Amino acid sequence: MAVQGWPISQNYQNWVFTKDILVKRILQWRRMGLDVSAIEPALSQPTDSAYELYKLVEEDVRRATELERFIHSNEHEINASQLAVDMFRIRQLTGLDELEKILLFILRV
Repeated sequence: MAVQGWPISQNYQNWVFTKDILVKRILQWRRMGLDVSAIEPALSQPTDSAYELYKLVEEDVRRATELERFIHSNEHEINASQLAVDMFRIRQLTGLDELEKILLFILRV
């Protein structure tokens, strides 16, 4: 979900990372229901350090979004309790590697 005037990802060239962009992105991710508390320390770090943390969290958000799409497109193959647990983990941005492996295993069986 791109916001006018914002880069879509860190791969976008010719843009400058600022604390204002960081704050706006944090708010955007929170509105998406994601727990991005891991990036809050970046608000008080030098810009270079803040950007490194931003890139890590942005990658987690990207992966979580892809996993959520994958889950929704295959939810008929996932039991309801597992679906609830998986969606919670996605919102928390935790265990994305493990979740990816579990989902691939479930769908292969």
